[in-house]
Amino acid sequence: MVAAASNKCSTVKNIMGLSYEQMQEKNRNSVLDRLGIDLVTTNGNEKFNLTAMKIKELMAEAPTVFIYIHGFTDSPEGKLAKTVTSALLKKPDIKVFALDGSKIIDSEYYSSSTNVRIMGELLGSLLADVVESGQDPSKFHIAGHSLGSHIAGAAGKKFLELTGKLLGRITGLDPAGPCFSNVSIEDRLDETDAAYVDIIHSDDGALGLNQQIGHKDYYPNGGSSQPGCSIDICDHFRAGFFFAESILSPTNFPAQKCDGWPMFNDGVCSMNDISYMGFESDTNNPGLYFLITEDHSPFGKGSAGIEMNDY
Repeated sequence: MVAAASNKCSTVKNIMGLSYEQMQEKNRNSVLDRLGIDLVTTNGNEKFNLTAMKIKELMAEAPTVFIYIHGFTDSPEGKLAKTVTSALLKKPDIKVFALDGSKIIDSEYYSSSTNVRIMGELLGSLLADVVESGQDPSKFHIAGHSLGSHIAGAAGKKFLELTGKLLGRITGLDPAGPCFSNVSIEDRLDETDAAYVDIIHSDDGALGLNQQIGHKDYYPNGGSSQPGCSIDICDHFRAGFFFAESILSPTNFPAQKCDGWPMFNDGVCSMNDISYMGFESDTNNPGLYFLITEDHSPFGKGSAGIEMNDY
């Protein structure tokens, strides 16, 4: 079913002239003109064009560069973006940015899903310029929600092409599934796009991508539906709110490595293989990780999240 949906998406795009090959040249300048980037501060967002020299200077001088990328019909002013970036502003030595594609991935999904790759390539070129100015590639951390995850992936690919180096980290917050399932890794986020790629799945198989694509893939509550949600869009956004909570409460989301949700439910996974989902996720012991959460904020259950008798 998923493969059929992806094939249908590709067919429709080709008929409508919306494939990447059809759009990359004629649409690139238009995308660049409409693509912005915000410097996030405690006094509000300062908005810049992606080519602004000030942005390159700020990134080149930052101890750590964090870039949040919103999803379809969202913006840097949306609730999820604000929740993530507000928490990050409380962390020391991080310069926080938000890519603004709200004028590009704003209404029609087929063209938006193609523009994702173009937007990511433009961001990757910017980051390559920043590295040429002296920044360490390992100091970049990009987190993208939904379509934003695949923008981050395209940025990582372009950055590698231009510099021969990998970005430090990409976090995929329920990467978008429609038009991205069972496609070439050139068209979606993949673990090869950064030195470390971690994924939080919260609506996989519906609005989210039902594939393991990171070094670590986390599946809270099984990864497809979330407690307290009754519609897919709620499930889909929940990954981002988990991540936001983890920034200031990094031990709220211990997760257990396991081969699948049924085994986790049965309590037959090793208690020795634990990894924290979210901001403090690390590169050790890649694989699939599972946990349970609360149905409201604060979502993290701490150690109770890996004790199935509390579920």
